[in-house]
Amino acid sequence: MRKKYVVFTFLLLFLAAICIYEWSTNLEEVIILPEKPVNSFNRFSLKSILLWNDLFGKENWGFPRSTNYDFKELECRVQNCFITTNRDLTLDADAVIFHISGKLNSRPKLKPVNQRWVFLMHEAPCLHNFKSLRQWNSLFNWTMTYRLDSDIPIPYVHTCKKRNSKVNLLEKDIMGKKKKLAAWMVSNCNSQSQRNQYMNELLKYIPVDIFGKCSALFGQNNKCEKNDEENCMNMISSQYKFYFSFENSFSVDYATEKFIKVLNTNAVPVVRGDANYTVLGPPNSFIDTKKFKSAKHLAEYLLRLDQNEVEYLEFLKWKEDYEGHDCGPGDIVQKRFCDLCEKLNSPQSVKSVYTNIYDWYHKCREPNDLNV
Repeated sequence: MRKKYVVFTFLLLFLAAICIYEWSTNLEEVIILPEKPVNSFNRFSLKSILLWNDLFGKENWGFPRSTNYDFKELECRVQNCFITTNRDLTLDADAVIFHISGKLNSRPKLKPVNQRWVFLMHEAPCLHNFKSLRQWNSLFNWTMTYRLDSDIPIPYVHTCKKRNSKVNLLEKDIMGKKKKLAAWMVSNCNSQSQRNQYMNELLKYIPVDIFGKCSALFGQNNKCEKNDEENCMNMISSQYKFYFSFENSFSVDYATEKFIKVLNTNAVPVVRGDANYTVLGPPNSFIDTKKFKSAKHLAEYLLRLDQNEVEYLEFLKWKEDYEGHDCGPGDIVQKRFCDLCEKLNSPQSVKSVYTNIYDWYHKCREPNDLNV
């Protein structure tokens, strides 16, 4: 009897928690106002950008902690913008940015029709329940996400031509210590992309050293602590020929630091995701699993490269001309504020409204390369 009572009580508490969660995500209706009047900021052609909520716990999003932030510090081409976290300036703001996966339990009650509301998100939607986004339909004007069709794209991966003179690769330095075939670091053991299943197929044909919390699932116990990632990647760079950059989600254009951190090493990334890597990475800098009929065919190709040093080194030639990192000063999200400032100043900027932001953002697909 006591056991049944405990179970019943638990169920009641669980249902209550669900109700509280659902209630907490219900937001007040927004009233659309006529165009906002000229204020002390736009009288002098200044464009104000309000950060409504936090960015991964940072209320100031990594900018210097002050009420306003000058765009001259970002070295933007257009610099007549400033950033603020002061909600008293909400009605006067030219743009209000909402970080969707931050602490977002409120929103402005009033929105001038010519004020731009910006949807910012840097995570894939596949493993999250964003149905509450439907409460934001017809409110967002612009998007800032990793997707390349965003109004202001903020992809994780940036490459550019080297600013310095061309660098010649020293093949003996690269190949000298490479005695192992492939490595993979993984700590999220339950991914929408089913990357563990794909890896299990690969392991039937080639050896892969797996590091991280999930290594035990593959019967391995390789040590490389996440808080010592720099040394781990240096070790992989010198000892391994390939590194698996498998995303946890198959979402349009989703390619994360799993790709860029390998580009900075002397290991060749093997990518698996739903991004167009030819747009994001330097030419001939990676191997894409989509190019192979099955994990077996990929394994055979990697074994071939392992025996052909000249062909393998072709995947590192890009390093002579390109840099595989975020090019220029500033954090990746901060730098995109330059684009936002330009857009706020552009008369050609289309006055758009996302009538269904959930449908636009929630683009995931199931993997189709398993059991082939």
